[in-house]
Parts: sequence; C-alpha cells; structure tokens
Amino acid sequence: MNIRNPLLLVVLIFIASVSWSKTMTEKDKIQTLLNRIEESKYIFIRNGKEYSAQKAREHLEMKYNRMRKKIKTANDFIDRLATKSSLSGKPYLMKNPANGKKTLLRIWLKAQLRLMEKNK
Repeated sequence: MNIRNPLLLVVLIFIASVSWSKTMTEKDKIQTLLNRIEESKYIFIRNGKEYSAQKAREHLEMKYNRMRKKIKTANDFIDRLATKSSLSGKPYLMKNPANGKKTLLRIWLKAQLRLMEKNK
C-alpha cells in the first residue's frame, strides 16, 4: 500500500490505536476482579470458615448477580458486596496459603482495582 499523504497515515494509525485500546467498562472490571480472586489461589474466609478461591468467586458472583441492578461500578461491587457477610457483618478475608498471612478482601480488591486502572 502506497500512502502519499502523511496526514492520512497519521489518521489511520490513530484509528487503529483507538480500536486496539478498548476501555474497560465497570462490568469488565468486576469480572476481572472475580477472575483475579479465583486465579489467586488464596483461601477465602467467610464467617470464620475457609473456602477455596473458586468457591469465593462463586459466592461473590452469586451476590453480584442478585444485586446487579444496584451495582454500577467496581467500587460499588467491592464496598457493597465483597467487603463483609450480609448475614453476620463479619469482614471477608483472604489468606495466603504460602505464609498464612490474612488480608481484608476489601483491601486486596481495592489494590487489584488500582493496578487494573493504572495499567489500562
């Protein structure tokens, strides 16, 4: 392809770059957070009982599906659904299986969201 007009070349490159850098929607961010929970292989602690990362994802996805109409952003998802048990009010925790260190799920998810938004 022989392009003689440099301005046309710049426009074509711009159009290509815009189409390649799709902005994540809030739903995309929530799905990515759910994926990261499952991929983490951390132990999820809910109401004092330990669950696998896969079970954690399933539980939070179930809560999200029930409340989807009220959850508009990834921050809503974290703050309203993924912070604590709606039954007991106890905070959700993540435990690193390598060292046993526990972290509030809310803090872990907020860090994941910041990384995601920084690298967009």
